[in-house]
Amino acid sequence: MVASRLAQLPGPIDGPSLSDDPVVVHESAALSASLGLTGKLCLKPAQADPVNAALSPSADELAWASGVIADFAARGGVLRDGSDLPRLARAHPRAPGGRARPRGAATADRARSKGAGKKS
Repeated sequence: MVASRLAQLPGPIDGPSLSDDPVVVHESAALSASLGLTGKLCLKPAQADPVNAALSPSADELAWASGVIADFAARGGVLRDGSDLPRLARAHPRAPGGRARPRGAATADRARSKGAGKKS
């Protein structure tokens, strides 16, 4: 995880759960998320819903993030103190270390940055 953070990449992805029980799969994915992993492999399509539910931000987390970003914008983008930067990084989906990124965003961002320096 340290290497991912230093390289400003999403966190590592956890291995699959061997259980077919959706509750066990959800708990396993929730544990992975609590350890900083940002994904989990699935062996069967039925595992996708419990994994997505465990790894997706909750409604409360999304409301908190929206509030942080709205507060920052209302202040004209002025930082108050050192606590603003980590809160903004956690709240803003495109900030390095941000958690609420749409699927494929990191891959698309890297592809765009690699192609930015090429001449046609």
